[in-house]
Amino acid sequence: MDVIRLPWEFDHWNELKTIISTKINNISEFSKLLININPKMPIDKLIFLLTYIFEEENPIITNEYFFNNILPYIQKIILEIKERSKKNRIMPMLPQMTNIQILHRHFVSSILACVFLGIFDVYNPIICNSRYIFEKLSFIDIYEKKLIEPFKCILHYFLKIYNLELHNKYNGNIIINRIVMGENNVPMWSKLPIKFTRILATSEGDIDKSPTTDFVNFSNRLIGGDILDGKTSSNAMILSRTEALIARFCCAHMESNEAITIIGCEKFCDYSINNDFKFIDDFKDCSEVNNDGTLSTRIIFIDSTLNIYEQYQKEFFRDLNKALIGFYTKNNGKMPPIATGLWGKDSIVVSDRYVKVLQQMLASALSNRDLIYYTCGDEEFANDINDLSDFLVLGNFMIMDVINAYKLLKNRDKKLFKQLKQLLMELQQ
Repeated sequence: MDVIRLPWEFDHWNELKTIISTKINNISEFSKLLININPKMPIDKLIFLLTYIFEEENPIITNEYFFNNILPYIQKIILEIKERSKKNRIMPMLPQMTNIQILHRHFVSSILACVFLGIFDVYNPIICNSRYIFEKLSFIDIYEKKLIEPFKCILHYFLKIYNLELHNKYNGNIIINRIVMGENNVPMWSKLPIKFTRILATSEGDIDKSPTTDFVNFSNRLIGGDILDGKTSSNAMILSRTEALIARFCCAHMESNEAITIIGCEKFCDYSINNDFKFIDDFKDCSEVNNDGTLSTRIIFIDSTLNIYEQYQKEFFRDLNKALIGFYTKNNGKMPPIATGLWGKDSIVVSDRYVKVLQQMLASALSNRDLIYYTCGDEEFANDINDLSDFLVLGNFMIMDVINAYKLLKNRDKKLFKQLKQLLMELQQ
C-alpha cells in the first residue's frame, strides 16, 4: 500500500515528543536537541548558519527572539501536528492518477517544522512502490552547503507565520491538484477552429512579481529540482512561497501527460537572482482570499522534454499538451492572465524559446487564457512575441491554421515567427 506516515505514527513518537518538548535557551542546548533527534544532522553547519544570521548588522532575527519565540513555536506546532492536521490524511500523489488534496495551512506548517529539525531525515515518511520517484523534502542540503540566503527564506517563513498565527491571521488551505490528460482528452490540434487570446510580452520584471494570481513554474519532473539553492527562477519561487514545498513531500515525479498545480501559497519574502540567489526582505502578499482564508494564488508546475533533438517535431505536441494541462481550468468565468516566461531556460537542455512561446500561445488559446510573458530583459524577443500575437489576433487566425502551417515549416530557428507569418498569409490567399 502506498502511504505517507506522519510523526504520530512513528514507533518512537512518544520518545520523540519528550525530546522535542525540551526547553532550549541557547546554541549549545539546541545542538544537543538536534543530536538527540538526528545524530547524522550536519549540526555544526546549521549552527554556523544561525550564528551568521544572528551576527549580521541588521539580522532578520536575533538570537534572543529565535530562542524565546520562534524555536518554541516550531517545537509547539510539531507536538500539535495531529490536531493541526484537522483530521485530513495526506496521501502520496502518484503518476497517472488525477488527484486533489486539501491541506490546512496549520498542518503544512507543522510538516515544514518537522523538516526544519530533520525529523523526516531519520524517519522516512514515504512508503511507496519503488517505481515512483519522490524528491525528498529535506533542508539538509541547505545546511550542508551553508546556503545562507535560502536558509534566510526558511527562517523568515517561520518568523512570519508565528506572527500571523499570533494575531489569528494564519488561515486557509493549500490545495494540490495533480492533473492527468487521458488519451481520449488529447486535442486534435490541427482541427481546432479557435481564435487566439492576447499575449503581452515584456522585457521588464519577472514571473513571480507579476500583477496576477496564476504563475507558471518551469520545474523538472520533480518539483523544486535537486537542491533548494534558489539559483533558478523556478527554485527561487518555491523558496519565497515556502508552503509550496509540501508538494515535494507528497507528489511523485510528473510524467509526460501531467501537470501539478498548487492553490493558496503565500509569498513570504522578496528576492533577487541576478548572479546568485539573495533574500531581500519581507513581502506583503495582497492576493485576494476566499471565505475560508485560502489565497487565490495558483502555481502551475510543468516540465519540458529533455529530448532537444525532437522538440520541433515528435516532442512538440508533448510539450504543447503539457502546457494545456497546466493552463486549462473548468471555471466558466473570465480567468486572470497567466504569468509565464522562458520555458526550458533552467533545464539541463536548452529549449528553443521561439517554439516554447508558440506552444504556450496555442495552449492559452484553447484554455481561453491571456498570457503575460516575461523575457528576462530581452527586449527584441518581447517585441517579436508581441508582433506575432497582434498578427494572429488581428488576422483572426485559428489554432488549426497555425498548427497546419507549423507542420509545413522546414527551418525552425530564430526566424520561426517571420516564416510562420509569411506562410499563414500565403495559405490565407
